[in-house]
Amino acid sequence: QDGEARYQVGDGNRLPLGESTLEEPEDVRALTTTLDSNLQWYAQNSLAARMKEVGAKSGTVVVMDAKNGNLLSVASYPTFNPNTDIGKKGAKLGNVAFSEVFEPGSTSKIMTIAAALAEGTVPVIIPNRLKRYDASFKDSHDHPTLYRTVAGTLAESSNIGTVLVSETMTSKTLETYFRKFGLGQRSGTGYPGESGGLLAKSEDWSGTQSKTVSFGQGLSVTAIQAASVFQTIANDGVRVAPRLVESLTAADGTVTPTPKSASTRVVSAQTANDVSKMLEGVVSDEGTAEQAMIPGYRVAGKTGTAEYFDAAAGRYSGRTASFIGYAPADDPQIIVAVIVHKPIQPFFGGPVAGPVFKDVATYALQELKIPPTGAKPAEITIKVSPEEALADPTLLRDGRKRSAG
Repeated sequence: QDGEARYQVGDGNRLPLGESTLEEPEDVRALTTTLDSNLQWYAQNSLAARMKEVGAKSGTVVVMDAKNGNLLSVASYPTFNPNTDIGKKGAKLGNVAFSEVFEPGSTSKIMTIAAALAEGTVPVIIPNRLKRYDASFKDSHDHPTLYRTVAGTLAESSNIGTVLVSETMTSKTLETYFRKFGLGQRSGTGYPGESGGLLAKSEDWSGTQSKTVSFGQGLSVTAIQAASVFQTIANDGVRVAPRLVESLTAADGTVTPTPKSASTRVVSAQTANDVSKMLEGVVSDEGTAEQAMIPGYRVAGKTGTAEYFDAAAGRYSGRTASFIGYAPADDPQIIVAVIVHKPIQPFFGGPVAGPVFKDVATYALQELKIPPTGAKPAEITIKVSPEEALADPTLLRDGRKRSAG
């Protein structure tokens, strides 16, 4: 840690008899991280194998302790060999989990859903197209008019349904929740060169952006931020800032633990529990992430597929495929986030990232000796009949006025 010298100056010169203070620099002999070396090794290899299979540009796997925010693995691809690549021209020496920002797509829908539940809402009628301003929104596939619960909207990852849910709140309310979840700011790890992502003020959102942010386009996050959002839901609605450094060892051998991470309540425990049950619906036969199911364990999570903005090309090119989840769903212990940029084929979050999640999470549960809870999965209603939907006074449909909240 650098020292600091303070002294008085006059006309740009130090005053010989002026007041001065000096803090000597402090040498640190060793830094101990929160990473689990076995898990880091396993995640790195699992990610690298999948990246080669799908021909992707870059990616990361983040494993986080759901309770205290400790980062147990931060694997990135491409990586480098510190024995040969440092100083080499063109070598990629950063960790993309901290430095690369991307539009998250559907994994961020849980923030919109959580915010709406906290504000209060409900059945949703989902048309095949939704006209807003000069844009026509659609889901990943054409469909007839659907009658879904909010859980069904999330399980089937409907963009249109998410927009309708978001319209029960003002843009300012939505922005406030996003920032409470940790978006638009550095995560708190202190990692050199970490990005804070990109989240414009809601008053600067265009008409269409006020809709697209609800389903994860028009804002950017890092993989660490994205994992932290799920940590908040898994931890009963309390965000614990990600933590990477466990302790510092001084030159004289003194070991100083780093402070525990700061925590902030984002949504109520009830809201977090409701969203968690919905996320179990995603990892089911009726959801978008069958590939992430782990035999014997209840798993909650969300897929994401978003357009990828290639900064070098200055345009959108390819996609970002992701899956972020946690286990056991009814007593969350670990968060696993898998982000893959520009896979060639396939490119949807479930088939690209789901298998890596299953592989890494299965290993992590065994490595950390986390047993299944044995509890039965939560019962989740995804579909409702038109008659049930139309009879519900809280029904959300196109044309419902925005809430003043």
